[in-house]
Amino acid sequence: MFHSTQELIDWINSMPPWLIKASEMFFNKTDISEKELNDLTSLAIHPDKKLLFNINNNINYDSQDTKFYFRKLSNVEGVNAVKSETPLEFNNNNMCVIYGDNGTGKSSYFRIFKTISSTEFTEQTIIGNIYEEEYEPPSVEIFVEDVDNNENKYACDLNGECKEYPAMFSNISVFDSDISNVYVDRSKRTTYIPYILRYFENLVQIAENIKNRIVIQEQQLNIEDICFPDELKQTESYRKYTNISRTTAISEFKSNWSDNDKKKLKDLENTINEDFLKQQISLLKSQIKNINILESYLIQFQFYFAEKNWNIFAEFLIDYKEACAEKDLAMKLFKEESDDIDRINVNNTNWVKLWEYAKSYFDNVNEKNDKSLGEINTICPLCNQKIIKPEISTRMIRINEYVNGCASENVIECSENISQHYIDFPVIKTDEDFNSLLELTGFKETEKLQKLNKKLNTFQSYLSIKEWDKLSRVNFIEDICDELSKYKNFLKEKYNLLVENLEDDNNKKIFDSIKELRAKKILVDNYSIIEKKIKKLQILYELDIAKNSLSTVKISRKAKEVSAKVLSEEYINNFDDELKKLTNNRIKVRLEQCSAKKSKIPFKIVLQGIKRDNVKTRDILSDGERKIVSLAAFFAESSLGNNQAPMILDDPISSLDYNYEKTFIDRLVEKAANRQIILFTHRISLVVCLKEKIEKAGLNFNEISLSVVPNRTGVPDTTSSFTSRVPQKIKRIKNELLPRLKKATDNCSYQAIYNNITKDFRIAIEKSVEDILLNEVVVRFRKDVKTKNKIDKLASITNAECKLIDYLMTKYSEPEHSHPDDAPLIFVDAEELEEDLEKFNVWVNKRICENKK
Repeated sequence: MFHSTQELIDWINSMPPWLIKASEMFFNKTDISEKELNDLTSLAIHPDKKLLFNINNNINYDSQDTKFYFRKLSNVEGVNAVKSETPLEFNNNNMCVIYGDNGTGKSSYFRIFKTISSTEFTEQTIIGNIYEEEYEPPSVEIFVEDVDNNENKYACDLNGECKEYPAMFSNISVFDSDISNVYVDRSKRTTYIPYILRYFENLVQIAENIKNRIVIQEQQLNIEDICFPDELKQTESYRKYTNISRTTAISEFKSNWSDNDKKKLKDLENTINEDFLKQQISLLKSQIKNINILESYLIQFQFYFAEKNWNIFAEFLIDYKEACAEKDLAMKLFKEESDDIDRINVNNTNWVKLWEYAKSYFDNVNEKNDKSLGEINTICPLCNQKIIKPEISTRMIRINEYVNGCASENVIECSENISQHYIDFPVIKTDEDFNSLLELTGFKETEKLQKLNKKLNTFQSYLSIKEWDKLSRVNFIEDICDELSKYKNFLKEKYNLLVENLEDDNNKKIFDSIKELRAKKILVDNYSIIEKKIKKLQILYELDIAKNSLSTVKISRKAKEVSAKVLSEEYINNFDDELKKLTNNRIKVRLEQCSAKKSKIPFKIVLQGIKRDNVKTRDILSDGERKIVSLAAFFAESSLGNNQAPMILDDPISSLDYNYEKTFIDRLVEKAANRQIILFTHRISLVVCLKEKIEKAGLNFNEISLSVVPNRTGVPDTTSSFTSRVPQKIKRIKNELLPRLKKATDNCSYQAIYNNITKDFRIAIEKSVEDILLNEVVVRFRKDVKTKNKIDKLASITNAECKLIDYLMTKYSEPEHSHPDDAPLIFVDAEELEEDLEKFNVWVNKRICENKK
């Protein structure tokens, strides 16, 4: 902490004016409005160096009042499956334990506390009942009592970013397994922030808000730029424009575009037209490129129409024509010597296949015979008769020669040879595409080229329909390619000449003068834009200086320094003290302050005495050690600044062995003397132990059992508490439940009350075995056995007492047991139940008196 108020004043006055003004607002407890934030922004941009901070009185560094008590949670909506008409009430200022089996709603209630505490690193998402279709926004009513016994109700929306809770809720201390892991595995800032450190955090937040406003101002400046053509970006005028800064004098650009400049530019442009030259060069380049494409296209066909290749095709064509002649002859003989039926069916596919199958069958049957189908004295494969008549033999031979003869096979083979020869024949361009390409070349002699492409198209059409004899050689492709090559060389010479002319030193100087004059005219025409740009650059410079003054490095450095005095020392000492009480220094760890981040001071737990670097705490400590260390950090943090707000813990003793569990319970009982403790657990042993130690310490203790009913969880039941005394249970049955049973008017109500009575009666009988018959020598879930002034009473237990308990346990456990669906439940009437209860009550009172002797 600062040693004096004057020391703080001196530090503030050494800082930028915006910080001085913001400090004045903070210590005067002024909520900064949007207007005041805008004023601070203006002060950052235009600092008033005469501004000084001063305050008449000493600054109260911490004035928080944290003590209050939770009284109940009511009207819980949309928090998992919790739905209870009964509020969750915390009936005292010391210790309240909420217990129940897994799934009874303990974690749901704890999530409410975790959410309203806004604990860092443990952002809590609350989900509604996932087994219901309708979404219900999570909310709760929280009743709180202050130290003056004033009770206030707070309706809290637990949904997403709408969460706004009373400031005092940030003082409550919450602990669960997630928070436990944060303490051991990560660096964590404390939930308690001293007033002076909140001051530094406030400064950081203000600095960020001002910086955001300055960034918006920068974006709104929208500096307009002049667009220069690429060819003018090598000029001196363009370089002059790009070097404009906030210090540039606008007078440098205040030259007029004179008539002399205008005339000079026109004369130079008439001398040499650079744009025209460039257009011509670009056109020639494109024409040469398209000639190359055209040449590549035509060269593809030279191979197919070359003399050697065409001769191969001609030989194939001769073979094809001869095969066709043979086939025509076979057809002629067939028509002359076949009957009318055959001539009619010659084009019938089924008729042709019939004779193909006949030939195949004949050859298979007569594979060792050199006879042919249809010869005299052979068997007809169709009718299985011997062929005797010459006319029948002649008919069959002619049909076989036509359908199955070698002439048809030769035609197919020769046709296939030609097809294979032209299988890779290039795709011909359409006349439209070809003419478009011709136009792009600039070639004037187009008639011969168009004629060539038409011939190629005709050639390809005959190829596609296999009319081989109509194919004719195209023999002038090579001549056309030569003409194109000559034309291309002509264009290249013209292209090179223009490029040389463009790059000529004299012409280049003229071009440069033209470019410079054009660039100068652009600057003159856009004088107003340049003037605005310079002014905006000057504003940007001021904004940059302002942003530099908003750096939080000095604030964070000072916050760390102050934290070491007002927080770190207390926190570290608290931690060492808690660690000693909980572990007797058996675990070698320490708490240390980390580097400040935006004035937020985190702490982390590190191992002591290790010989190697980069060893993580979580990799060395066991689960139980991690838990007890995190509890030490939690207790240390929750005590900072004399915090007396409630502490809420969820299942804190998981992973702890007997010794650590005992020291934790002892420490928790000590804490309960000064602040409210609300603890959630499923361990009955913890409930029993805490009740015993809390009552022994003369503090108040209450327990709430949570249960599940159809479609609802988190239903509290304070009347059937596990640790309540047997006489209290008997009294409740006699004074509350039995009168209600006698007044029940319908079977449904009677059965519900009856089941409640028998359940409580049976629990009371069970409890009497521990508390009364065994005189609390052995109690379920209690870890120790107590004998002093107790065990001698066990000798007085009689057989009659045992039989009474056995009889009552059997009788009133009946409703809890399973029964066949067709077996009716046996009810004890109210009078008999009252009689048994009285017998039990008499015995309880008698045995309690005997145990006290």
